[in-house]
Amino acid sequence: MKSIDETPVDQEGNFCDSKLALCDPKELYEKLTDDRSGIVGRKRELKLILSAICSGKSILLEGPPGTSKSTILHELCCSLGLCLFYCEGNADLTASKMVGYFDPAAVLQTGYIPENFNEGVLTRAMESGGILYIEDINRVPPDALNALVTVLSEREVHIPRYGMIKAHDDFRVVASLSIFDSLGPVKLSRAILDRFVKIKLDYQSEEEEKEIVNRVTQIDAPWLVDLGVKIGRATREHPDLKVGASIRGAIDFVRLASDETRFEIRIKDHLLQIAYLAFSAKIKRKPTCELTEEEIIEELFRTAMMGGSLDDLLRRKAEGKAGDDKMSFVRGPEPDWDLVDAIREKRLFKLKQVAEEGDLGATKLGHALSKIPDENMFQDVFQGPLAPELYILIRQALEKRRKALARELATQVILDRAQNLTFFGLRDGDRKRFRFDGDGVIDIDRTVENIVEKGPRNVEPDDIIVTKRERVKRACLLMIDASESMIKEKLGLAALAAAVISLKYSSRNDFYGVVAFHSQPFLLKQIDQDTPVDKVIEYILTLEASSMTNYYSAFKEASTEFSKITSFKKEIFLMTDGVWTYGEDPIPFIQNNANISRVNVLYLDPGNLQFAKELAYKGQVIKIDGWPSIVRGINQIMNTPY
Repeated sequence: MKSIDETPVDQEGNFCDSKLALCDPKELYEKLTDDRSGIVGRKRELKLILSAICSGKSILLEGPPGTSKSTILHELCCSLGLCLFYCEGNADLTASKMVGYFDPAAVLQTGYIPENFNEGVLTRAMESGGILYIEDINRVPPDALNALVTVLSEREVHIPRYGMIKAHDDFRVVASLSIFDSLGPVKLSRAILDRFVKIKLDYQSEEEEKEIVNRVTQIDAPWLVDLGVKIGRATREHPDLKVGASIRGAIDFVRLASDETRFEIRIKDHLLQIAYLAFSAKIKRKPTCELTEEEIIEELFRTAMMGGSLDDLLRRKAEGKAGDDKMSFVRGPEPDWDLVDAIREKRLFKLKQVAEEGDLGATKLGHALSKIPDENMFQDVFQGPLAPELYILIRQALEKRRKALARELATQVILDRAQNLTFFGLRDGDRKRFRFDGDGVIDIDRTVENIVEKGPRNVEPDDIIVTKRERVKRACLLMIDASESMIKEKLGLAALAAAVISLKYSSRNDFYGVVAFHSQPFLLKQIDQDTPVDKVIEYILTLEASSMTNYYSAFKEASTEFSKITSFKKEIFLMTDGVWTYGEDPIPFIQNNANISRVNVLYLDPGNLQFAKELAYKGQVIKIDGWPSIVRGINQIMNTPY
């Protein structure tokens, strides 16, 4: 037992067991910025983080991957002697996994006592006094995030039949927010954001990145480290790349290159191939880029090997294309200057009215937009809410480079809208009996009846009836009618439907594919293929129309795709106006095909509603009249049990 003299006291002389209250922020800062620390640089950010931690604030660390977010927290906890509780943000994270649950077998034996409660990562961190680190909080489903609201504001959580858990004085919540995620992130609510302070972490200086690579790899090859860091940094500033490589690219490059020496390979002969390996998966091209990832890496590699910079490379490329100004006006008549004024003033509805005047209006608007020399002005038009409709109406009239840029911006608008409208937590299937595995609700009445029916004896785990919705393994195909009556503004709705289905099915680790069709079908995404959702949207936005609608061949293609997978409920989302003009009758094929569980029709007027109802085999017909009805319809279908 400690004497009074040995008992820790805070700065005001009160007895205290809080390590954060007892620490000296200045000493801690000096320790974390010492050369022996695992943190390189980040002095400004460390001051902000320590200030927030010592003030009892919850922190949201925003930044691209590889910016030392977890490293800072690990070093901070080690220096303070606190535990770091790690929680990975993903669609499978539930409130019960965060807070905890009662063991049902133990509850039946001894009741709802504290010993029968299995704590979650949140309650463990609260009681022991540590830092709860939620990685990629924008991937956590809303239901799980709701469990944090009271904890963040009141530092307590009430658990039915267990009681109130109050947070230890040292308990803090730190979450990371990745700025490059485009698939499946949840938009954080104002209630959550209001309870955090945000600290941004960007990429570090070149010298600091070299020091990081040296420390991590422990390889004595300064020229190799310098080369890897230069290539990685150049990818982040390259005008043809949407996403560049983090520091992990340079680390992988140096490690792979050092491994080559073990096999007595002439390392400099193989460095280019090593650069492909280390960087190609970590970068993402812009749609307007005509080079492949490998070609971009090769030109950056050769420039760095010659001691040049990215500016040198871009200057040489410009000199090599003298007179070819990519911002020069396209050939054609003078633009309509009234339209140019409307573009400058961002009068989007005026622009849409012109585009809807037919081929002449679309050509006139497309020519005016192609003539605008200010690319920022052009981008403003296609970053607005009407971007998808505008792009679809005038795409044929846009100059090639501007067309690719407009398609990229329209794709992002569609993806953002899908993420804002889409939510997780789908009700999937009927409630059924399961052996308790941490989720679900104990059906007390049925459990007691089950025990009484079996007679007096010790209660077994199998006697406990836990009800929850059975996880239905799904596979779906979105079939898009690309006939002339569907190809204009309705194409934007089809792209949104693809984005919503992609977000929902990807978050559940299920399969989905996309088939477009008119006189014949063609696959935009195979059902077992891993294609980024933005690429799928771009494929849809490039669809060309045909006067024929052949449902039969499209359903045959769908059946072929479904045959690739087994043990899944296989359903079709058919986006169409129900106007059948070509091919065999598809109804008998649908009804007699074992590969198709059900067909749901997303119906767009005007069209043949009666035939659309006949196509909806064991499924539903949802009338689509705008963006919100897409999400409502897909949710309604996915929440309907088989």
